[in-house]
Amino acid sequence: MTTHILLKDHEEKQFFEIKGLLEFLRLQKEKDVWMQPIIAETSIMDIPNCPNLQPEFISRYNLNCTEDEFRENMLDTGIIIAIPGDSSKNYLFVRDTAYASLCDRSGLKGPSLSKSFKTSKEHFSKILNLGLQLWTEKKGKLLIRDGKVSAFHSNEYVPLPAYDLVNRLERGLSGDFPGSEFKEAMLTHSMLRARYEFPRQKDDILSSLNRALKRKGKPPVTGMPVLELCSSDVATSGANIYTGLYTDDGYIRTGADLKVKHKGDATLADFDDNAAKVYSLFKDASKKLEELEAIPMMYPTDAFLHIAHDQLLPKRASEEAADEFDINRPIKCSALDVYFALWNIDVKAEQTATPSELRLQEQIARALRLDFKKYDRPYTWQNIKSA
Repeated sequence: MTTHILLKDHEEKQFFEIKGLLEFLRLQKEKDVWMQPIIAETSIMDIPNCPNLQPEFISRYNLNCTEDEFRENMLDTGIIIAIPGDSSKNYLFVRDTAYASLCDRSGLKGPSLSKSFKTSKEHFSKILNLGLQLWTEKKGKLLIRDGKVSAFHSNEYVPLPAYDLVNRLERGLSGDFPGSEFKEAMLTHSMLRARYEFPRQKDDILSSLNRALKRKGKPPVTGMPVLELCSSDVATSGANIYTGLYTDDGYIRTGADLKVKHKGDATLADFDDNAAKVYSLFKDASKKLEELEAIPMMYPTDAFLHIAHDQLLPKRASEEAADEFDINRPIKCSALDVYFALWNIDVKAEQTATPSELRLQEQIARALRLDFKKYDRPYTWQNIKSA
């Protein structure tokens, strides 16, 4: 709090040079504190919304903060956590990123708990503590970052520091993809997202797909092949590598992903193995896109709507993207045209650089595994899920 903060709450930091990103992540790794308390020996309490009590509360629980910082935390999550120390308990503010994992450690979930968190932190704390106290023999893995608790994982959680991931990916790409370029990275307390481009390998990666398009008299796919690394220390999603294309119309994910989950016997060596598979990932993606191009669609816009419904994509964004597709699509459409058009939903949803956008992209990318002919039939919107 009063010590040097690398990343403020709700701050989104961008990097356009790999040197700056690695230096930041190195410092973050050095400052991070991981603890393994017995879950039942932890507890939470609400921060009183009373200005007169703030100095006493700060002093009683030895909180390392100013009164302004205290008020900020009161308006944010509004709770602190007690963690067993050597001779007494330590008290720390809880960041909003810890909410889900904190509920997981208590074994409690559901709309009632979520509503109590929003309406009464006092009631929420009492309910959650009842759950925490049950786990007398289980340990958790707790992450303290920039002076606050960012996550309270299970003890099976395996940290995969972002500094090590980026460093290892850099080494792998420099060997397999000479001339690959780090373009940008976005970092928040929720996630890291880094993007690389491959200008020298562009023609090779797209060659077989463009030959297939040329045979059918279609224009070639243009755009820059990209790789994205997404990882989070506060969620259980894992360290994920995705391949895609950046075109004039936006981002399109082109294939399956490579994941190392934060659990079990996962190690950074597993991530090294995945980084070594990037070239084959691009080639497999190109082959899959060729397969989609070979599937003719009789009802392309209707198929678009069927898939949007099936994948529970947001209705408003799907409607807007479907309208544009219906106006601009070629007369003879393939499944590839439909798949590429689906990514306009990501643009219309306007969830840039957030975990929500990543979830939406996961939903759209699942379409690669669908049987497109199954959706090639007339459709109405009456039953589609509202956004």
